[in-house]
Amino acid sequence: MEIINRQRADQEQMLRALSSELTEEIRGERLRFVEAMKEATAINVQAHVEHFKAELGREVTVMTQDVGRLHKEKQAIEQQIADLFAFYSKQKQESEAPHRRIPARFSGDQNTQNAAASGLPRRRPLPSPENHDDVRFQRRDPRTKTRAE
Repeated sequence: MEIINRQRADQEQMLRALSSELTEEIRGERLRFVEAMKEATAINVQAHVEHFKAELGREVTVMTQDVGRLHKEKQAIEQQIADLFAFYSKQKQESEAPHRRIPARFSGDQNTQNAAASGLPRRRPLPSPENHDDVRFQRRDPRTKTRAE
């Protein structure tokens, strides 16, 4: 019976050693798995960050080009406005000149007749914002380069 007890004690000891060895191995595998997942997550996050930076760079480039284009359009419009004011001012000065002054008592038709009779060239009417039917005063859609309706 002593042999059986000894075998049983040896087997219990062997099972405990096997159990502790397996437990340590499982813990090691778990730690390696956790470390691998941390590394994979860090690599994955880094890949996403790099992709985001590239997309953001493209967006910033496009927006910078749009701002430059809008700045040029603004300057062109400001120049057109300045030209229109200069034209208006010139026309106003010419119309207020003493030799071109038409008495206010005449109606519009008589002004036309008087201008034709006086030999003065007929002038075009000045552009006005009320003339919004004119194509030049319509808004343009900068993305499609077509006129907005």
